[in-house]
Amino acid sequence: AIKRFNVKILVLDQLDKVNGFKQDDRQDLTLGTIYKWARDTATKFDVAVIGVTQAGASAEGRKYLRMVDVINSNTAKQAEADWILGIGKDTENENIRYLHTPKDKLPLSDGKEANMRHGFAEVMILPDIARYQDLEYGNS
Repeated sequence: AIKRFNVKILVLDQLDKVNGFKQDDRQDLTLGTIYKWARDTATKFDVAVIGVTQAGASAEGRKYLRMVDVINSNTAKQAEADWILGIGKDTENENIRYLHTPKDKLPLSDGKEANMRHGFAEVMILPDIARYQDLEYGNS
């Protein structure tokens, strides 16, 4: 389907739930295999694969999420990712989110500064239009 429809971006919501990759009884190994498959798919078909996963209990009450906050993984899921975006939640304001890129192996491009590779941003979620608005500049 990726080839047939010339897909350029593939979003896999809840990547952890993709079936067919069972590795013994160790969930972390199974998840690592799933994430490796997603990375291999991106390479094989020259498609941007975005895998969505949940944060674990360590993220509770944390504004800026870290790589260790990824649920059900030691390091296997993080190792396969080229870029990770953590979205934290404010416990006092339901509409505020905290964005953090704890991992960014993507090549630098025009306008992207090296010191912003692992950036932080505070944004307001606009749920009616599924966008974030930058609190500092008002851009969405």
